[in-house]
Amino acid sequence: MYSAIKFSARGGRMAIVMVVTIAGVTFGQSKTETAPRPAEVTGTDVYVRSGASSNHYPVIKLNAGDRITVVGENREWYEILPPAGTFSFISGDFVDTADNKTGVLSGNNVRVRAGSVLPEFAKNKYVVQTKLSRGAEVSILGRDPDGYLRIKPPEGVTVWVHNGYVAILPETGKPATQPVIASTPPKSDAVVGGSSPQETPKSATETVAAASPKPADEWTFRGFPETEQRRTLAEIDDLVRAEMEKPVIDREFTTMGSRYEPVAKQTEDEFASRYAKARLRQLAQMSSAIGALRSSRMRNEELETLRRGFVDERARIREALPPIPSGLDAQGVLRTSALYPVGSFPQRYRLTDPMSKRDRTLAYIEVRPNADIDVASFLDRYVGVRATGKRLQTGGIQPVPIYMVDEIVLLEDEPAANDSSDEG
Repeated sequence: MYSAIKFSARGGRMAIVMVVTIAGVTFGQSKTETAPRPAEVTGTDVYVRSGASSNHYPVIKLNAGDRITVVGENREWYEILPPAGTFSFISGDFVDTADNKTGVLSGNNVRVRAGSVLPEFAKNKYVVQTKLSRGAEVSILGRDPDGYLRIKPPEGVTVWVHNGYVAILPETGKPATQPVIASTPPKSDAVVGGSSPQETPKSATETVAAASPKPADEWTFRGFPETEQRRTLAEIDDLVRAEMEKPVIDREFTTMGSRYEPVAKQTEDEFASRYAKARLRQLAQMSSAIGALRSSRMRNEELETLRRGFVDERARIREALPPIPSGLDAQGVLRTSALYPVGSFPQRYRLTDPMSKRDRTLAYIEVRPNADIDVASFLDRYVGVRATGKRLQTGGIQPVPIYMVDEIVLLEDEPAANDSSDEG
Protein backbone atom coordinates (compact mmCIF):
# COMPACT_ATOMS: atom_id res chain seq x y z
CA MET A 1 0.00 0.00 0.00
CA TYR A 2 1.25 3.45 -0.87
CA SER A 3 0.19 6.62 0.99
CA ALA A 4 0.44 10.12 -0.40
CA ILE A 5 0.11 13.28 1.70
CA LYS A 6 -1.37 16.17 -0.23
CA PHE A 7 -2.55 19.71 0.43
CA SER A 8 -5.63 21.09 -1.31
CA ALA A 9 -7.88 24.13 -1.10
CA ARG A 10 -11.64 23.68 -0.95
CA GLY A 11 -14.34 26.18 -0.10
CA GLY A 12 -11.78 28.89 0.61
CA ARG A 13 -9.92 26.95 3.27
CA MET A 14 -6.91 24.67 3.22
CA ALA A 15 -7.21 20.95 3.84
CA ILE A 16 -4.53 18.29 4.15
CA VAL A 17 -5.63 14.81 3.10
CA MET A 18 -4.07 11.37 3.01
CA VAL A 19 -4.44 9.64 -0.36
CA VAL A 20 -4.15 5.86 -0.12
CA THR A 21 -4.10 3.42 -3.01
CA ILE A 22 -3.93 -0.35 -3.11
CA ALA A 23 -0.79 -1.76 -4.72
CA GLY A 24 -1.39 -3.34 -8.08
CA VAL A 25 -4.79 -1.72 -8.77
CA THR A 26 -4.90 0.53 -11.80
CA PHE A 27 -7.77 1.93 -13.81
CA GLY A 28 -7.30 2.00 -17.59
CA GLN A 29 -7.69 5.27 -19.42
CA SER A 30 -6.32 6.71 -22.61
CA LYS A 31 -3.86 9.56 -22.81
CA THR A 32 -5.43 12.85 -21.78
CA GLU A 33 -3.96 16.23 -22.65
CA THR A 34 -4.25 18.94 -20.02
CA ALA A 35 -3.35 22.59 -19.71
CA PRO A 36 0.30 22.93 -18.59
CA ARG A 37 0.53 22.56 -14.81
CA PRO A 38 3.57 23.23 -12.61
CA ALA A 39 4.66 20.29 -10.50
CA GLU A 40 7.45 19.18 -8.18
CA VAL A 41 9.33 15.90 -7.92
CA THR A 42 9.11 14.31 -4.47
CA GLY A 43 11.37 11.25 -4.79
CA THR A 44 15.09 10.62 -5.03
CA ASP A 45 16.70 9.46 -8.31
CA VAL A 46 13.34 9.37 -10.07
CA TYR A 47 13.48 8.10 -13.66
CA VAL A 48 11.97 10.26 -16.38
CA ARG A 49 11.14 7.84 -19.20
CA SER A 50 10.78 7.96 -22.96
CA GLY A 51 7.23 6.57 -22.79
CA ALA A 52 4.30 5.96 -20.44
CA SER A 53 5.45 2.65 -18.94
CA SER A 54 8.32 1.19 -16.97
CA ASN A 55 9.32 -0.73 -20.12
CA HIS A 56 10.42 2.50 -21.82
CA TYR A 57 14.03 3.44 -21.21
CA PRO A 58 14.85 6.35 -18.85
CA VAL A 59 16.19 9.59 -20.32
CA ILE A 60 17.22 11.42 -17.13
CA LYS A 61 16.94 11.28 -13.32
CA LEU A 62 15.35 13.97 -11.15
CA ASN A 63 15.36 14.53 -7.39
CA ALA A 64 13.07 15.94 -4.73
CA GLY A 65 12.38 19.63 -5.28
CA ASP A 66 13.03 19.61 -9.04
CA ARG A 67 10.29 21.50 -10.90
CA ILE A 68 8.57 20.12 -14.01
CA THR A 69 5.58 20.99 -16.22
CA VAL A 70 2.78 18.43 -16.65
CA VAL A 71 0.90 18.57 -19.98
CA GLY A 72 -0.94 15.25 -20.04
CA GLU A 73 -1.76 11.96 -18.30
CA ASN A 74 -1.94 8.29 -19.20
CA ARG A 75 -3.17 6.15 -16.32
CA GLU A 76 -0.51 6.46 -13.59
CA TRP A 77 1.94 8.40 -15.77
CA TYR A 78 2.33 12.16 -16.20
CA GLU A 79 3.36 13.52 -19.60
CA ILE A 80 5.82 16.38 -19.04
CA LEU A 81 7.88 18.86 -21.01
CA PRO A 82 11.52 17.72 -21.37
CA PRO A 83 13.47 18.80 -18.24
CA ALA A 84 16.70 20.74 -18.58
CA GLY A 85 19.55 18.48 -19.67
CA THR A 86 17.48 16.17 -21.87
CA PHE A 87 18.07 15.84 -25.60
CA SER A 88 16.80 14.06 -28.70
CA PHE A 89 18.53 12.18 -31.54
CA ILE A 90 18.15 12.80 -35.27
CA SER A 91 20.06 11.29 -38.18
CA GLY A 92 22.81 13.63 -39.38
CA ASP A 93 22.19 12.43 -42.95
CA PHE A 94 19.11 14.64 -43.14
CA VAL A 95 20.46 17.79 -41.45
CA ASP A 96 22.39 20.54 -43.23
CA THR A 97 24.58 22.63 -40.96
CA ALA A 98 27.33 25.18 -41.43
CA ASP A 99 28.43 25.66 -37.82
CA ASN A 100 27.37 22.43 -36.02
CA LYS A 101 25.15 24.57 -33.79
CA THR A 102 22.00 24.96 -35.87
CA GLY A 103 20.74 22.80 -38.69
CA VAL A 104 17.98 22.67 -41.31
CA LEU A 105 16.20 19.45 -42.32
CA SER A 106 16.83 18.32 -45.91
CA GLY A 107 14.34 15.44 -45.85
CA ASN A 108 10.70 14.77 -45.01
CA ASN A 109 9.27 12.65 -42.19
CA VAL A 110 12.65 12.45 -40.46
CA ARG A 111 12.29 10.66 -37.14
CA VAL A 112 13.32 12.36 -33.90
CA ARG A 113 14.21 9.84 -31.21
CA ALA A 114 14.49 10.04 -27.42
CA GLY A 115 18.06 10.25 -26.11
CA SER A 116 19.24 9.35 -22.60
CA VAL A 117 21.82 11.20 -20.51
CA LEU A 118 22.25 8.09 -18.34
CA PRO A 119 25.34 6.05 -19.36
CA GLU A 120 23.61 2.68 -18.97
CA PHE A 121 20.88 3.73 -21.43
CA ALA A 122 22.96 5.98 -23.70
CA LYS A 123 22.82 3.60 -26.67
CA ASN A 124 19.02 3.45 -26.70
CA LYS A 125 17.35 5.51 -29.38
CA TYR A 126 14.44 3.39 -30.55
CA VAL A 127 11.58 5.53 -29.16
CA VAL A 128 10.36 7.95 -31.86
CA GLN A 129 9.13 11.21 -30.33
CA THR A 130 8.06 13.09 -33.47
CA LYS A 131 8.82 13.54 -37.17
CA LEU A 132 10.18 16.68 -38.83
CA SER A 133 9.88 17.83 -42.43
CA ARG A 134 12.16 19.62 -44.86
CA GLY A 135 13.01 23.16 -43.75
CA ALA A 136 12.52 22.56 -40.01
CA GLU A 137 15.30 23.99 -37.86
CA VAL A 138 17.04 22.15 -35.02
CA SER A 139 19.54 23.20 -32.34
CA ILE A 140 22.55 20.88 -32.42
CA LEU A 141 24.13 19.86 -29.10
CA GLY A 142 26.66 17.33 -30.40
CA ARG A 143 27.42 14.56 -32.87
CA ASP A 144 27.77 10.85 -32.04
CA PRO A 145 30.15 8.43 -33.83
CA ASP A 146 27.20 6.57 -35.39
CA GLY A 147 26.15 9.66 -37.33
CA TYR A 148 23.28 10.73 -35.12
CA LEU A 149 23.07 14.33 -33.89
CA ARG A 150 22.09 15.24 -30.37
CA ILE A 151 19.58 18.08 -30.60
CA LYS A 152 17.47 20.18 -28.28
CA PRO A 153 14.06 18.46 -28.02
CA PRO A 154 11.83 20.06 -30.70
CA GLU A 155 8.56 21.76 -29.79
CA GLY A 156 5.85 19.23 -29.04
CA VAL A 157 8.23 16.55 -27.76
CA THR A 158 7.38 15.20 -24.28
CA VAL A 159 8.64 12.59 -21.81
CA TRP A 160 6.98 10.73 -18.93
CA VAL A 161 7.27 10.29 -15.15
CA HIS A 162 5.25 8.20 -12.70
CA ASN A 163 2.68 10.28 -10.81
CA GLY A 164 3.59 8.59 -7.52
CA TYR A 165 6.74 10.74 -7.42
CA VAL A 166 5.16 14.05 -8.45
CA ALA A 167 3.15 16.72 -6.61
CA ILE A 168 1.03 19.10 -8.68
CA LEU A 169 1.63 22.70 -7.56
CA PRO A 170 -0.92 25.53 -7.63
CA GLU A 171 -0.70 28.10 -10.37
CA THR A 172 -0.04 31.66 -9.25
CA GLY A 173 -3.25 33.35 -8.19
CA LYS A 174 -5.31 30.14 -8.49
CA PRO A 175 -6.39 27.65 -5.83
CA ALA A 176 -4.58 24.34 -5.62
CA THR A 177 -5.99 21.49 -7.69
CA GLN A 178 -7.73 18.59 -6.03
CA PRO A 179 -5.27 15.82 -5.14
CA VAL A 180 -4.64 13.19 -7.79
CA ILE A 181 -4.95 9.61 -6.55
CA ALA A 182 -1.49 8.21 -7.22
CA SER A 183 -1.04 4.56 -8.05
CA THR A 184 1.79 2.47 -6.66
CA PRO A 185 5.04 3.65 -8.31
CA PRO A 186 7.15 1.04 -10.13
CA LYS A 187 10.03 -0.27 -8.04
CA SER A 188 12.59 0.74 -10.65
CA ASP A 189 11.76 4.43 -10.81
CA ALA A 190 13.24 5.87 -7.59
CA VAL A 191 15.92 5.21 -4.98
CA VAL A 192 15.42 5.80 -1.29
CA GLY A 193 17.90 4.45 1.23
CA GLY A 194 19.86 2.34 -1.25
CA SER A 195 22.49 2.55 -3.93
CA SER A 196 20.60 0.85 -6.76
CA PRO A 197 17.75 2.28 -8.86
CA GLN A 198 16.08 -1.13 -8.65
CA GLU A 199 15.24 -0.94 -4.94
CA THR A 200 11.69 -0.59 -3.65
CA PRO A 201 10.64 3.01 -2.88
CA LYS A 202 10.05 3.68 0.79
CA SER A 203 7.69 6.05 2.57
CA ALA A 204 10.26 8.82 2.34
CA THR A 205 9.11 9.48 -1.20
CA GLU A 206 5.52 10.10 -0.17
CA THR A 207 3.97 12.92 -2.13
CA VAL A 208 3.66 16.28 -0.37
CA ALA A 209 1.83 18.78 -2.58
CA ALA A 210 1.81 22.55 -2.18
CA ALA A 211 -1.13 24.67 -0.99
CA SER A 212 -2.15 27.96 -2.53
CA PRO A 213 -1.68 31.22 -0.61
CA LYS A 214 -4.89 32.74 0.72
CA PRO A 215 -5.66 36.32 -0.38
CA ALA A 216 -5.12 38.66 2.54
CA ASP A 217 -8.66 40.07 2.33
CA GLU A 218 -10.42 36.68 2.28
CA TRP A 219 -11.64 35.25 5.58
CA THR A 220 -10.36 31.69 5.83
CA PHE A 221 -13.39 30.20 7.58
CA ARG A 222 -16.08 31.68 5.35
CA GLY A 223 -19.57 31.07 6.70
CA PHE A 224 -18.37 30.82 10.31
CA PRO A 225 -18.29 33.58 12.94
CA GLU A 226 -14.94 35.32 13.22
CA THR A 227 -13.23 34.78 16.58
CA GLU A 228 -9.80 35.48 17.99
CA GLN A 229 -8.90 31.76 17.86
CA ARG A 230 -9.96 31.47 14.21
CA ARG A 231 -7.99 34.59 13.26
CA THR A 232 -4.97 32.90 14.85
CA LEU A 233 -5.63 29.75 12.83
CA ALA A 234 -5.81 31.79 9.63
CA GLU A 235 -2.41 33.35 10.40
CA ILE A 236 -0.84 29.94 11.08
CA ASP A 237 -2.36 28.50 7.90
CA ASP A 238 -0.69 31.31 5.96
CA LEU A 239 2.65 30.29 7.47
CA VAL A 240 2.04 26.69 6.41
CA ARG A 241 1.24 27.82 2.87
CA ALA A 242 4.45 29.84 2.71
CA GLU A 243 6.45 26.86 3.95
CA MET A 244 4.86 24.65 1.30
CA GLU A 245 6.34 26.89 -1.40
CA LYS A 246 9.81 25.64 -0.43
CA PRO A 247 11.37 22.45 -1.86
CA VAL A 248 10.11 19.38 0.00
CA ILE A 249 13.45 18.64 1.64
CA ASP A 250 13.65 22.17 3.15
CA ARG A 251 10.18 22.32 4.70
CA GLU A 252 10.00 22.69 8.48
CA PHE A 253 6.73 22.81 10.44
CA THR A 254 7.97 22.99 14.06
CA THR A 255 7.06 26.67 14.49
CA MET A 256 3.56 26.18 13.09
CA GLY A 257 2.99 23.16 15.31
CA SER A 258 3.91 25.09 18.45
CA ARG A 259 1.39 27.78 17.49
CA TYR A 260 -1.42 25.31 16.78
CA GLU A 261 -1.01 23.64 20.20
CA PRO A 262 -2.45 26.46 22.38
CA VAL A 263 -5.47 26.73 20.08
CA ALA A 264 -5.96 22.97 20.28
CA LYS A 265 -5.88 23.02 24.09
CA GLN A 266 -8.24 25.98 24.65
CA THR A 267 -11.92 25.32 25.45
CA GLU A 268 -13.53 28.61 24.43
CA ASP A 269 -13.98 27.70 20.75
CA GLU A 270 -14.63 23.98 20.17
CA PHE A 271 -14.48 24.31 16.37
CA ALA A 272 -11.07 26.02 16.50
CA SER A 273 -9.81 23.38 18.95
CA ARG A 274 -10.82 20.48 16.70
CA TYR A 275 -9.42 22.22 13.63
CA ALA A 276 -6.06 22.83 15.35
CA LYS A 277 -5.87 19.21 16.55
CA ALA A 278 -6.48 17.98 13.02
CA ARG A 279 -3.75 20.33 11.75
CA LEU A 280 -1.29 18.98 14.33
CA ARG A 281 -1.93 15.40 13.22
CA GLN A 282 -1.50 16.36 9.58
CA LEU A 283 1.72 18.31 10.17
CA ALA A 284 3.11 15.38 12.17
CA GLN A 285 2.46 13.06 9.23
CA MET A 286 4.14 15.44 6.82
CA SER A 287 7.10 16.04 9.13
CA SER A 288 7.59 12.28 9.46
CA ALA A 289 7.64 11.82 5.67
CA ILE A 290 10.05 14.73 5.18
CA GLY A 291 12.31 13.43 7.96
CA ALA A 292 12.44 10.03 6.27
CA LEU A 293 13.29 11.70 2.97
CA ARG A 294 16.17 13.61 4.60
CA SER A 295 17.48 10.41 6.19
CA SER A 296 17.29 8.62 2.86
CA ARG A 297 19.17 11.37 1.08
CA MET A 298 21.84 11.29 3.79
CA ARG A 299 22.18 7.50 3.41
CA ASN A 300 22.46 7.89 -0.35
CA GLU A 301 25.24 10.44 0.10
CA GLU A 302 27.06 8.10 2.50
CA LEU A 303 26.74 5.21 0.05
CA GLU A 304 28.02 7.38 -2.78
CA THR A 305 31.03 8.35 -0.66
CA LEU A 306 31.66 4.67 0.09
CA ARG A 307 31.34 3.76 -3.59
CA ARG A 308 33.83 6.44 -4.59
CA GLY A 309 36.19 5.12 -1.94
CA PHE A 310 36.02 1.65 -3.48
CA VAL A 311 36.68 3.08 -6.93
CA ASP A 312 39.69 5.05 -5.67
CA GLU A 313 41.04 2.00 -3.86
CA ARG A 314 40.70 -0.14 -6.97
CA ALA A 315 42.57 2.48 -8.95
CA ARG A 316 45.32 2.51 -6.33
CA ILE A 317 45.65 -1.29 -6.47
CA ARG A 318 45.76 -1.21 -10.25
CA GLU A 319 48.65 1.23 -10.11
CA ALA A 320 50.53 -1.17 -7.83
CA LEU A 321 50.40 -4.01 -10.38
CA PRO A 322 53.53 -4.68 -12.47
CA PRO A 323 53.57 -3.04 -15.92
CA ILE A 324 52.10 -5.10 -18.76
CA PRO A 325 54.85 -6.43 -21.05
CA SER A 326 55.11 -4.84 -24.46
CA GLY A 327 52.79 -6.36 -27.05
CA LEU A 328 50.27 -7.69 -24.50
CA ASP A 329 46.88 -6.19 -23.68
CA ALA A 330 46.37 -7.67 -20.19
CA GLN A 331 47.91 -10.06 -17.71
CA GLY A 332 46.93 -12.06 -14.65
CA VAL A 333 46.30 -15.54 -13.30
CA LEU A 334 43.85 -17.36 -15.58
CA ARG A 335 40.87 -18.83 -13.70
CA THR A 336 37.51 -20.33 -14.58
CA SER A 337 34.42 -18.20 -13.92
CA ALA A 338 31.37 -19.20 -11.87
CA LEU A 339 29.34 -16.74 -13.95
CA TYR A 340 30.45 -18.42 -17.20
CA PRO A 341 31.06 -22.12 -16.41
CA VAL A 342 32.72 -24.43 -18.92
CA GLY A 343 30.30 -25.23 -21.71
CA SER A 344 28.32 -21.99 -21.41
CA PHE A 345 27.98 -19.41 -24.14
CA PRO A 346 29.78 -17.15 -24.33
CA GLN A 347 32.69 -19.07 -22.82
CA ARG A 348 34.64 -16.67 -20.65
CA TYR A 349 37.54 -16.97 -18.24
CA ARG A 350 38.85 -14.59 -15.59
CA LEU A 351 42.19 -12.84 -15.38
CA THR A 352 42.73 -12.38 -11.65
CA ASP A 353 45.05 -10.19 -9.64
CA PRO A 354 48.13 -12.24 -8.63
CA MET A 355 48.73 -9.83 -5.74
CA SER A 356 45.31 -10.48 -4.17
CA LYS A 357 44.61 -13.46 -1.95
CA ARG A 358 40.93 -13.33 -2.98
CA ASP A 359 41.42 -13.71 -6.73
CA ARG A 360 40.11 -10.26 -7.52
CA THR A 361 38.95 -10.21 -11.17
CA LEU A 362 40.93 -7.81 -13.38
CA ALA A 363 39.27 -8.75 -16.68
CA TYR A 364 37.36 -11.41 -18.56
CA ILE A 365 38.63 -13.05 -21.73
CA GLU A 366 36.76 -14.72 -24.59
CA VAL A 367 38.76 -17.00 -26.87
CA ARG A 368 37.78 -16.58 -30.51
CA PRO A 369 36.13 -19.77 -31.84
CA ASN A 370 38.72 -20.23 -34.61
CA ALA A 371 41.70 -19.56 -32.33
CA ASP A 372 43.95 -22.59 -31.82
CA ILE A 373 44.44 -22.21 -28.05
CA ASP A 374 44.48 -24.96 -25.43
CA VAL A 375 43.01 -22.88 -22.63
CA ALA A 376 43.14 -25.73 -20.10
CA SER A 377 46.95 -25.75 -20.23
CA PHE A 378 47.03 -22.13 -19.02
CA LEU A 379 44.51 -22.39 -16.16
CA ASP A 380 45.77 -21.28 -12.74
CA ARG A 381 48.95 -19.90 -14.31
CA TYR A 382 50.27 -16.36 -14.70
CA VAL A 383 49.65 -15.38 -18.33
CA GLY A 384 49.42 -12.48 -20.72
CA VAL A 385 46.91 -12.10 -23.55
CA ARG A 386 46.82 -10.42 -26.94
CA ALA A 387 43.37 -9.24 -27.98
CA THR A 388 41.63 -8.23 -31.20
CA GLY A 389 38.88 -6.32 -29.41
CA LYS A 390 37.73 -5.02 -26.05
CA ARG A 391 34.46 -3.96 -24.45
CA LEU A 392 33.24 -3.26 -20.92
CA GLN A 393 30.94 -5.26 -18.69
CA THR A 394 29.03 -2.67 -16.67
CA GLY A 395 26.65 -2.83 -13.71
CA GLY A 396 29.17 -3.12 -10.88
CA ILE A 397 31.11 -0.57 -8.87
CA GLN A 398 33.88 -0.61 -11.48
CA PRO A 399 33.38 -1.68 -15.11
CA VAL A 400 35.31 -4.88 -15.98
CA PRO A 401 36.95 -5.15 -19.43
CA ILE A 402 36.22 -8.15 -21.66
CA TYR A 403 38.99 -9.02 -24.14
CA MET A 404 38.48 -10.98 -27.38
CA VAL A 405 41.65 -13.07 -27.31
CA ASP A 406 43.57 -14.73 -30.12
CA GLU A 407 46.75 -15.55 -28.17
CA ILE A 408 47.69 -16.48 -24.59
CA VAL A 409 51.34 -16.54 -23.47
CA LEU A 410 52.85 -17.87 -20.27
CA LEU A 411 54.63 -15.26 -18.13
CA GLU A 412 57.36 -15.74 -15.56
CA ASP A 413 57.99 -14.05 -12.21
CA GLU A 414 54.43 -14.02 -10.92
CA PRO A 415 54.08 -11.20 -8.33
CA ALA A 416 53.60 -12.37 -4.74
CA ALA A 417 50.27 -11.77 -2.99
CA ASN A 418 50.20 -9.25 -0.17
CA ASP A 419 47.62 -8.03 2.34
CA SER A 420 47.75 -4.37 1.23
CA SER A 421 46.17 -5.18 -2.11
CA ASP A 422 43.79 -7.85 -0.79
CA GLU A 423 40.52 -6.04 -1.54
CA GLY A 424 38.75 -9.00 -3.18
